[in-house]
Order: sequence, then C-alpha cells, then structure tokens
Amino acid sequence: RAADIVKIGSPELIPLISQYNKSIIYQPYAVDLTILDDIAPRPAACFTIGYAGTIHHQHDFKFLNQSIQRIMKEIPQIHWDFIGCLPEGAAEMPNHTFTPFIPNYTNFLQNLYWRNWQIGLCPIMDLPHNRCKTDNKLREYGACRIAGIYSNIPPYSTNVQSGETGLLVENNEQAWYDAIKTLIDNDDLRNKIAVQTRRWVEEQRSIPTVAKLWVELFQQVLKKRK
Repeated sequence: RAADIVKIGSPELIPLISQYNKSIIYQPYAVDLTILDDIAPRPAACFTIGYAGTIHHQHDFKFLNQSIQRIMKEIPQIHWDFIGCLPEGAAEMPNHTFTPFIPNYTNFLQNLYWRNWQIGLCPIMDLPHNRCKTDNKLREYGACRIAGIYSNIPPYSTNVQSGETGLLVENNEQAWYDAIKTLIDNDDLRNKIAVQTRRWVEEQRSIPTVAKLWVELFQQVLKKRK
C-alpha cells in the first residue's frame, strides 16, 4: 500500500492490485537473445513437436492428450519431445523423448534453441492464476524460432496475433487437433509464424526494448519522490 509504484508483469493483475494501490505500471518481461548467438540448431532430421515446462503442468494437457494420441497414430513418424513434463500417456508413445527439467535458464533456452522444434505447444487451463501469468512461452518459442500453438486465454490471447505470431485455440480436443494438423500440413504458415514471432520478440521483448521501460519506470519513481 505504501509503494510509490507497483510494477506488474500482467495486465490481468490490475483489478486485484488496484484494491491496495492505484499507482500501477504494467511492463512485459524480457528474454536475452544474445545467449543464442553462438548456438547452432541441430539439423531437422525429423518433424518434431515439443513442450517444455515443469511437472506441475501435466493437468494442462487434459484436453490435449487425446489429440496427441490421434496425431501419433495418423502420422507415426512425427517425433514428440518433452522437457520437464511428460503428459499422461506419452511414456507409451514409441517416438518420443523426455528430458528432465533444466533448472539453469540460460542452459534451458540454449538447449531449446538447439532442439530445432517445428511446433511448440502451450496448453494452459483457464484458471485465475494462469490468466495472471506472463507470456513466457511466447517469448521462448519466438526466441527459438518455433511456431507455437497457445490456449486462447490471457496472457496469450492478448499478445499472440493468431495466424501471424502463433495459433490461438480453444481448450478442447478437436480445436487442438485441428491446430496441430494445420501447422503440420502447412509449411508456409508454420515458417511464417516462426519468422514473425522471432521478429516480434526482437522488437517487443528483447532486453534493449524492455530496459528502456525500466528507465521510464525509475524516472517516474523519482518524480514522485520530489
């Protein structure tokens, strides 16, 4: 309550925080793109669809598990790659790999970039705390030039331009199946999304861009203190 300014990373927090302090500034978080400068992606020997997250995200796949199983049966040559979280039923999939959670963030992002995924999944359940999260997966997938598919709720519905910087889908089995199939079948769309999301991250979520916002924030604090 006594803070001069409350800085938040999600606009969805404004109604909650404003109950205690009206001086609120929303600023996005940044991703350090320079840590990827010397990383060469591995050759795309196969078409790979992946997901990265902690084990606590297994419940986010409850409306996606059957979609994955359908596509696995229809296109068995697709490789499924999971980091940190193995969805229900994925352990029995013949063409999958699982890597335990990578705690060092620099190592994680470099490893993600090296994996050279064609599609990245980002299912999240429509819950209040999920709506108040930042656009973390959009930053990561964009930085790594991965075409992402995102649940159509904040923070992704407010930042992803569907068809341009990702695909936004409703949280049901058919919608996720259709979206994954669309990106599998449409090379031009998938490649366009990968390129444009990387450009968006460079322009909107890079450290130089977000650093300017921090300077503006500090200037506002100093003005309040005069």
